[in-house]
Formats: sequence, structure tokens, C-alpha cells
Amino acid sequence: MRILMGWNVGGFRMAAPVMLGLMLPSEVRSDGALAIGMSGDIAKDGLAFGRSWNYPDRADAEKRALEQCRSFEDAPQRTRDMCRLLATFKDECIAIVIDPKAGTPGFGWAVAGNSKTAQERAMAACKATAGKSREKFCEPDQVKCDGSSK
Repeated sequence: MRILMGWNVGGFRMAAPVMLGLMLPSEVRSDGALAIGMSGDIAKDGLAFGRSWNYPDRADAEKRALEQCRSFEDAPQRTRDMCRLLATFKDECIAIVIDPKAGTPGFGWAVAGNSKTAQERAMAACKATAGKSREKFCEPDQVKCDGSSK
């Protein structure tokens, strides 16, 4: 996984450690990407995201993730305008966890070698940003695996 950018949300750094993958030929591996649009106040401004997985190359994966983020219907235009590429990955899983109630700050994401670990890390990030009163409402929104990961 390659972290391209991180944000501070509610005092929590929204980025995981950089992890190096195995150097395999591109024919064997697939590419994925995550793009997120958000201000420092998710409760006020909402959140937009786009993700891709199993793309033949990184450029296509990045393009698709940004397209999805910029057209995310549940976010205001000003939030979609903030979409930036956040991470790229190969043969890994991505998890996005949110507090589904509008106007709440709970949000987390993670990329890991398997879906269970990605979901656990994203859940921890969501709970950290949601606060004590909302952490129990964090729930997986999307968990997708790329290439050979499960």
C-alpha cells in the first residue's frame, strides 16, 4: 500500500503506516486506489469517497477512484471538490467504516493484506473519530479485496 496523503480528523491521523508489497510482475497483480473528499469537519461538510480494485494498472485505478469520489451523490459539491487520491494498493483489501447517521463525524478507512484486518483497522479509526457517544454506531460500509487477497 502506498499512502499518498493523510488528514487529521478530530485529532486522529487518518493514515496507516506505509507497507511494502512483494515485487511481482504487473500481469500477476492488480491495482486499487482510494480517493476521499473531506474537510476537517465531517459532521458539518460530509464526506465523499471513491475506490477501485482489480484494475489492470495504477493509473486506471486512480482515475476511477477520483471519478467516483467527485460524483459521490451523498456529499455537497464543495466536499466533492476536495477529493484527493489517498492510497493505492495491490493484492490487498480496503475497508471503509462510517457512522451512517448524517451529521456525525465517525469515519475510518484501512488497507491491509486481508479483509478482516482492514475492517478491524477501519473500525478502530471510525470509533476514534466518532467519539464515545457515537462509537457504537460505526459500521462497515464497504470491504473490497483486490487481486488475490481475501
